[in-house]
Amino acid sequence: MKPIRLFVALTLALPVAALSDTGKVISIQSGDRLTVRHGHQKVRIHLTGIEAPQKHQRGFGKSRAKLAKLCRNRRVHVSIDNPGPGFSDGRVACQLRGGFYADAAIYQLDQGWAWMQPNATDPDLVGAQNNAQSRCAGFWGEPFSHCTHAPSPTPPPWDDCNDHPHTATCRDDHEGDDHHF
Repeated sequence: MKPIRLFVALTLALPVAALSDTGKVISIQSGDRLTVRHGHQKVRIHLTGIEAPQKHQRGFGKSRAKLAKLCRNRRVHVSIDNPGPGFSDGRVACQLRGGFYADAAIYQLDQGWAWMQPNATDPDLVGAQNNAQSRCAGFWGEPFSHCTHAPSPTPPPWDDCNDHPHTATCRDDHEGDDHHF
């Protein structure tokens, strides 16, 4: 196993004690947003440190499907970093077979179906995105990208929001985008 793949594999297998609350994923809104049921409460979470394509962007379906494959209907451990009125920023680790947990943000970056936010500095996120770029995974391997380490042909959501800041996909609360699988 290559050293970078081993790093990502070890990063994805998080210890349960490092996280603060549990629940079950009941819906996936996009490649970086999901809803968790905790008791009788629904908690809408935006994965801290990453962005994924919005509904009107190329790659939305693939990114959302990858997150659904990892987390849909699974037990999760959640740590909320920044509570909000719409979506709260947080880390989510989804339970895999054998009792291991995978960090959803790191998984999305490693698969190449999300980008690090411009202000993200978490070394695990940096390592996962660099790994995806080096393997030409997801967006990094799209046609015409020539698999460079430059931004992929699918623009990150924040680029589109600079041009269209008042669209529903650029508002923080994303009201009404709670789509269930």
